[in-house]
Amino acid sequence: MTSIHEVVALIEELYSPHPKHDVHQIQQSLQSIQKSEQGFHLANELLSDDKYSANIKYFGALTLTVQLNTRGENDYETLWNVFKSNLSYLTKFSTLYISNPNMYGQSLIIIKKLMSNLSMIFTRINEPQLNSTDSENMIEQWNNPINTFIQLMSFQNQNVHAEQLLFDSINCSLTYEQLSQFASLSQKHNELVLTFTEIIVEDLTKFQTKRHSMSQIHDIVHEYLYISTMALINLNLTVSAIFNPIVFDCITAWVNYISLTRGVSPSGRMDLSEIFQNLIDLMYQSTEGSDGYDNAEKILTIFGNVFANDPLLMSYDLREQIECIFLGVVRSDSGITDSSNKNSWMLQYMNYLVTNEFFSELKELTICIVDFLQINTLSVCNKLFTNIQVTDNGQVQDEFIKEYIKVLLQLTNFPLTPVLQEFFSVRMVDFWLDLSDAYTNLATETLRPNSIELSTQIFQQLIDVYLPKISLSVKQKIVEEDGETTSMNEFDDFRNAVCDLAQSLWSILGNDNLTNVLINGMGQIPAASDESLTIKDSDPMFQIETMCFVLNTILVDMTLSESSWIKNILDSNKFFNQNVLSVFQTGFQTSADTKVGRILKL
Repeated sequence: MTSIHEVVALIEELYSPHPKHDVHQIQQSLQSIQKSEQGFHLANELLSDDKYSANIKYFGALTLTVQLNTRGENDYETLWNVFKSNLSYLTKFSTLYISNPNMYGQSLIIIKKLMSNLSMIFTRINEPQLNSTDSENMIEQWNNPINTFIQLMSFQNQNVHAEQLLFDSINCSLTYEQLSQFASLSQKHNELVLTFTEIIVEDLTKFQTKRHSMSQIHDIVHEYLYISTMALINLNLTVSAIFNPIVFDCITAWVNYISLTRGVSPSGRMDLSEIFQNLIDLMYQSTEGSDGYDNAEKILTIFGNVFANDPLLMSYDLREQIECIFLGVVRSDSGITDSSNKNSWMLQYMNYLVTNEFFSELKELTICIVDFLQINTLSVCNKLFTNIQVTDNGQVQDEFIKEYIKVLLQLTNFPLTPVLQEFFSVRMVDFWLDLSDAYTNLATETLRPNSIELSTQIFQQLIDVYLPKISLSVKQKIVEEDGETTSMNEFDDFRNAVCDLAQSLWSILGNDNLTNVLINGMGQIPAASDESLTIKDSDPMFQIETMCFVLNTILVDMTLSESSWIKNILDSNKFFNQNVLSVFQTGFQTSADTKVGRILKL
């Protein structure tokens, strides 16, 4: 093998900004050494000598990875040797990092690589098909890497035989008090153990997509690692002295893992209810004054991930609490108390985002809320239109429905510019489409007596909300203030989506409550001020164009010659034909000298 000094020189050249030799050749030379029988010895040399830089030591940890993926794939002895080295060096570098994070901050990347190696070893050791030997110093199952890590760190500075300590730590048991005590030692102790469990389940999530069966590994995770991690996470969420914000990354990794394994693990469901409840409670404590809503933003991101990808991870009772927070409405028989304070927190958070023009964060909140509403569309539909969830007190039920409708429409009519500043109106289109479809599919015998009147009232108000939202005056503002093609395309998609919604609502509202209303709206405005048919006031022009745009979608599939009512309604609206012609005339005469003119010109 090339001497250790030559290897170190190659590594330093590889990581240098201006290598003297071809980088590809350097990589090939180093990879050849990493894969060889001497690779394991090289890794130990690089990791054990304190004089080497962090880059050199990281390469040593990476060499252990290569040994795992080549020689340790089917050879238990190599796997066992790499396992012991990884544990030993993880303990060493973690101890240094904790002792002085400023001095040994660069060790963190080495620590994470060693943890990743151990997560791979965790999977390999627990695979039933691994060919093992009969050596008494080898193990066939590794239950809980977190316990092993804590045990090794706890006895690091004590006069204990290293080999025996390592072996005894592999499947040791720890009490809740020991786990809590370790996490309480310092922020860095807590950080490392959270990082380790996060890396393990992230890797398991990746491995699951590549392997046919991991049921035995999922069983072990469920029985051991899951229990330790849930205790650790809940400690962070409930004890302010222990709390470390990286717990949110750990929770996200576990949510993704549990969601993936829920359908393939024979051990049953890994429950997250306590964590979700603690997240809700912690979210209330996040304010502008305490942390600038930083924790709230991260918690809502976790909830948004759940609502978008696997809402069944959250129980009905927890979703009912979320509904109270988001909408501020709650059924009288729900058992939820202090609902006004819960929703006032959300209103304060929204106000904070709007006031400070944090529109990106407001968009993320929008996605979270609307995704939540969409998973509850059928429930919302039943609440509004059926007798399925009626309480004994009809007056209370009616008040609840009125408040629910009010909040949904207020969210849709969020008082900012669509696409540019707010996305509630944009994302709520999908919710209203789902709700209208759910309503049309309801069994007649389940409907409330006033359901037709109520649906007409709701969906007519909805059309009134959306008409100004999709006006070309909004697009004009987007062009003037943003000008990005992406934003303009998003607005065009929004307009088309509202037209699709109008088509869907026509099956509920019919001509009397939709088509005729739009025609009346267009036909009652004397928009053109002279015989030239040019509309000089932009406001009525944009209003008429918007109603034209929606009406065209509704009328395009009608056979007008067979619709005698259309002639009567047009005759009663003397400005209708003139206004339609005026919109075209104004469009043709609009100057294309400016960007706004070119984009809005018909």
